[in-house]
Amino acid sequence: GGFRPRNRNHLFAHAAEAPPPPGGAAPGKTRTIEGNIELMKSTDVLVRRGGVKRVSQLPGAVGDEDVIQALLGTLGSDTDAYCLREAVLSLGAVAPQGHEDLTGALCALMRRAGGSEAPDREALLAAINLVPSHFEFGNREAVGALVHVLGSGGDVAVKRACLQGLFAVADANDTKTTTDAGLARKLKNVASDTAEDVAVRRLAAELRQRIRGSKLMWKSTMSVAKMMGMAAIQRRAAEAVDNWGDQ
Repeated sequence: GGFRPRNRNHLFAHAAEAPPPPGGAAPGKTRTIEGNIELMKSTDVLVRRGGVKRVSQLPGAVGDEDVIQALLGTLGSDTDAYCLREAVLSLGAVAPQGHEDLTGALCALMRRAGGSEAPDREALLAAINLVPSHFEFGNREAVGALVHVLGSGGDVAVKRACLQGLFAVADANDTKTTTDAGLARKLKNVASDTAEDVAVRRLAAELRQRIRGSKLMWKSTMSVAKMMGMAAIQRRAAEAVDNWGDQ
């Protein structure tokens, strides 16, 4: 069966025994992660891609702030499509839920949809798919970004992912979000558009029902409070109903 080295790792043995870099590696950090972060900063597209793709599989990478920041640094509009998608997927693997820099960067990425610096479709889809797992319920910034994508003319898969993201984070009782982001109006348009995909229309209609249900709840609260002379509650409910406007 041909020549086979006894120790197949002998080729890499010297690398493992290499002295630490000048100044020593950061405490508690493997040299692999440090080296990988350097690869991600490379001007060579292929080198950078490799660094971005591999980093999430390295021991100690999950939750590592340096890794997260290095990945966030590759989300700019000048990053090639493949690298952008891999960076989003790697961030999904290493960043904790509610990480502020990550949620901000993903929202910025989603808001580029439909514009001159629109991200690649796969990268956009990967970002939208992280909304349910990485954003806290009620996150207004995410709702606004998803409504933007929904209105930017994506395909069925993108719209469906947007609506699933909205189901996960949109708080139907948060009247400010549903009106400011134009969520209810957008859902109404999507649900009633006969040219739209059936599943997308059904999702939009369901989410719209949830919001309308919330509006009805506030209306009944208002009338009960009025009947019982609870002025403060009546005012709060009236304000909520007012916020809904005609949706």
